[in-house]
Order: sequence, then structure tokens, then C-alpha cells
Amino acid sequence: MKDNPKDRYLPPGTIVKHNITVSSEDYDPSDPSTWEEVPEYGVVVHCWFSPEYPVWDCHIAFLGKVIPNVDEEPEEKAYILRYSAMHLEVLHEAVHTPEFPAVGRKP
Repeated sequence: MKDNPKDRYLPPGTIVKHNITVSSEDYDPSDPSTWEEVPEYGVVVHCWFSPEYPVWDCHIAFLGKVIPNVDEEPEEKAYILRYSAMHLEVLHEAVHTPEFPAVGRKP
């Protein structure tokens, strides 16, 4: 398997986007032109290396179609899903300082 630069550790707090495919009004499962990609935004909760696949897996707290804002309470209740890091688009990577280090071991 060739190395994928998107398959990497994502620190908790990183804001990501994942496109989900939904059906349009004239949905036909055999016709991709009737499929529609919709972005959903979330925050990395935890990321670990999964030797089973072998890729970096992450638990993401998704907040729907709105980019999370740390200054206010989200409008929607978050839901947690597991995705491989290589399937996520990083919008803002969390930076951990000595005053606020990442929890656990950094790879």
C-alpha cells in the first residue's frame, strides 16, 4: 500500500470536513448524476493508529452542516462517528502548547 499523506495523526480539537453522499429528488441508485455531496463539519475527539487496517482512525464529533464555533453553543446536538483520517479534510489543525498539551502520547 502506497503512503497517503492524508493518513496521519490528527490532534484532538482539529476541525474537519467530511462530504457525505445523499440522494437528490430524482435519485436513481444506478445514476451517479442523481447523487449529491453535502459537507458535514466536526471536531476530532480522539485519533489512534489502527493496525487492523493499517490507518489512522479518528472519532469525530460532528455538528452537521455548520462549522463549529468555539465561542458559542452549537445549534445541533453533536454525534460521534469513526472515520479514517485520510477521508477527512482538515480545515484547522489544533495546536497543543506546553500549557495545553495533547493528552497521551504524540506519535
